[in-house]
Amino acid sequence: VTYYDTSGTVVPAPAPLAPGAVPPDSAIASSREFEHKGEAAFKAGNYEEAVYAWRHAVVDDPTDTMLVMQLGLALFASGKFGESAGATQAAMHQLPNDQWGIVVKRYAEFYGDAREYTRHLKALEKAIVATPNDPALRFLMGFHYGYLGFSKQAIEQLDRAVEIESRDEMSKRLRDEFAGKTG
Repeated sequence: VTYYDTSGTVVPAPAPLAPGAVPPDSAIASSREFEHKGEAAFKAGNYEEAVYAWRHAVVDDPTDTMLVMQLGLALFASGKFGESAGATQAAMHQLPNDQWGIVVKRYAEFYGDAREYTRHLKALEKAIVATPNDPALRFLMGFHYGYLGFSKQAIEQLDRAVEIESRDEMSKRLRDEFAGKTG
C-alpha cells in the first residue's frame, strides 16, 4: 500500500497503529485544544496557522484520522498541494471509504467564506497546468472533483495520476469508487 509523502513522492504507507493503542488523556486534551485552534484559524482564513495547529493536534493524537483529513484541507488551502495529497492519502488508509469525502462535502462548514474553496480549486488547476505530470496534483484534483459530484472529471484526473505513477494505490481505489457511481 502506498501514498504520497509530504514531497509528493509515492512511498509505502506506515503500518497501522497497534490495536487498542490509545494516547494518554493529557495528549488527547492537548490535541482537542489544537484542533479547536485550527478550526478557528481556518474559518478566519489563517490557513498556515490552521496547518500548524492541526499538525500539533495530530502529533498529540495520531489515532484521530479525521484530523489528518482536516490537515490535508488546510495544506490544500495553503497551496501545499503535494503535502495535502500525502495527508489525504494517509487519512484515507485509516478511514472507511464512506468517510473519505466528508471534508470536501462539508467544505462550507470549514471556510469562513465558501468562495475561498473555489479559489483554492482554481489554484490547484493552475498548478496542474504548470506541472501536468505531477501525480500528486492529479490525485488531489480527482479527490476534490469526485466528492464535489464531478465523477467524470475526477476519473480523468485519477486515470492520469495512475498513468504517471502506476504504484499509486489510492488513486486506483478512488477512481474505482467514482467509476462505480457513474457506471
